[in-house]
Amino acid sequence: MKKSKKSEEIQYADGRQEEEEIQRLDKILGIREENPFNVASDQELEGKLENMSLLDLQEYAVKAGVFPSGTKTTLKSKLEKAFSSYRRSRNKVQITSHMTDPESKRGKEVLKILNGEA
Repeated sequence: MKKSKKSEEIQYADGRQEEEEIQRLDKILGIREENPFNVASDQELEGKLENMSLLDLQEYAVKAGVFPSGTKTTLKSKLEKAFSSYRRSRNKVQITSHMTDPESKRGKEVLKILNGEA
């Protein structure tokens, strides 16, 4: 018996698709949450922190809700860890009750996204 060779698409999780879906859901549902870090990716955060002085890092930490203690290296590490935690928490969608009528146009769009059909 010969098995046919099918090219299988390799899938990997990088968080981008999930983040895009969350942003689409937030837009449909009218949820607006400010990103306290004002960056969209780890690379963008790294670039932003790279040339900051300790005082700049402390001010940034306060705005992001991170306690601004420690050395420059420690504070950068704390900010990176806090941003990583923030992104993970944004990727968790938990709906415990209907936020919109499931039979409405908006409700149907939300259900498509949640079911992975969109």
